[in-house]
Amino acid sequence: MKELTAKQIFAQLIKQGAIEKKNIGKFEFSFLNLTYKEIDNNSVGSLFQNWLCLWFKENKIFYRTPANTQESPDFFLKKNDDQDGLLEIKTFYKSPDFDIKSWTAFLTAMIEKPYQIFSDYLIFHYNINSNGNEFSLENIYLKKIWEISRPMTEQSTVPFKINVQYKKGVIYNLRPLGTKDLQEKKSPYFKDHVEFLTAVQETIDMYQKSDDELRNNKWLELVKNNYKKITRKELF
Repeated sequence: MKELTAKQIFAQLIKQGAIEKKNIGKFEFSFLNLTYKEIDNNSVGSLFQNWLCLWFKENKIFYRTPANTQESPDFFLKKNDDQDGLLEIKTFYKSPDFDIKSWTAFLTAMIEKPYQIFSDYLIFHYNINSNGNEFSLENIYLKKIWEISRPMTEQSTVPFKINVQYKKGVIYNLRPLGTKDLQEKKSPYFKDHVEFLTAVQETIDMYQKSDDELRNNKWLELVKNNYKKITRKELF
């Protein structure tokens, strides 16, 4: 099995015609002589992830999955490195409506495993064909987390510096930007991880339910300090 980077995997998918309209996929579930043929958007992400495992094996590409499948990342692309070659899989239909990360889980992960800030996100934009159970890919994107994020709009209940799912005074998830912005080669909002993490800290400070030990730059300092301890490099 060969080790490939996320960029090489992305390039190979494109080369093999993943986004060519002639390549049609099909979703079906059959049992007891009954076949369910309609696409359930809630399950597409896990189906794509499982399909990608088959594709990796078919193309002799090395991958590992975490012992706990509920943990990040979805795939490790390095045989002996848990800090580099981290790949997350996301899918969407029509417009990006997936959760990037749980807000609380993300804040904790950045403290405990701050190198995950450089994970790659392989995003599949699919289109459902007229018969209801066939699909084709509109596009595939390879992005970093700051390239799929944006600030909340000024019309939001609270104009947080990071786009989040915010209901009844509670932040639940980090949410992505729109399709048009996703198509940009560079992020229209955050140029790098520094701007993104700074915006997260500003959101923590704006959020009334944030823990005091994370406010006033404390979270960001924890992230920076732990990154240096683990990798022996400066985050910024």
